[in-house]
Amino acid sequence: MPTEIRWFVRTSLVCLVLSAAVGTLAFAWPPLFHAAPPPWIRPMHTHLATVGWLVNMVFGVALWMFPLPWGVTSERRYNRTLVGVAWIGINGGLALRFAGDILANVPIQILSGVLQTGGILLCVSALWPRIRTLAPKPSA
Repeated sequence: MPTEIRWFVRTSLVCLVLSAAVGTLAFAWPPLFHAAPPPWIRPMHTHLATVGWLVNMVFGVALWMFPLPWGVTSERRYNRTLVGVAWIGINGGLALRFAGDILANVPIQILSGVLQTGGILLCVSALWPRIRTLAPKPSA
């Protein structure tokens, strides 16, 4: 399995565990601290589950499993630099989202959204040529 795909899948699994832990903390907050949970805990739980776990797993598996473009060998299944930058954008944006939510800093939150959206667009551009029929390429 190529390095970048392992990054996506492992990051996904780590985020799944973190999402479960943050969700448990949110549920346990009132009896533990006799107060309502902080406002950032629900968005953190949601983003860990959706962007952290789901998006990373979907892109990791899709980059690994989608059919290769015509004439491409498995060693060149995608542009490694593009996919690496996508991983950094998605997960760097996810980390910034937490900082922006905890600090209630709107510019950081906006930057996190821009990074995540950019990373998602890069992954989509890497996958787009691989969405095709499985029928053999017609001969010329």
